[in-house]
Amino acid sequence: MNESSLSYDAIASRLEERGVKPTPNRVIVLREIIAQERPVCLADLEAKLDTLDRSSIFRVLTLLSEADILHAIEDGSGSMKYELCHGR
Repeated sequence: MNESSLSYDAIASRLEERGVKPTPNRVIVLREIIAQERPVCLADLEAKLDTLDRSSIFRVLTLLSEADILHAIEDGSGSMKYELCHGR
C-alpha cells in the first residue's frame, strides 16, 4: 500500500464516499487496517492503537462494517477479523 493511500485526506475521502463522517478515531482505525494488508482482530488493533480504548475501536469496527467499508470475518476461533472491502 503506498503512502498516499494512507494519508488522512485519502482515508477521510474513502469514508465520506460511503456516507461515514471521517472522525479522528475512524481515520486512525481504518488507516491501521489498511496498513496491515491482512485481516486483523480487535485485540490486534487494541495492541497497535494505544491511544484508543477497546470499546472505541469496537464501535468504529461495527460502523465501518455496517457501511460496507470493512468485511467482518468469523475465523472459526470465535474471534472476528476485519479487512478492507475491495471492489466498491
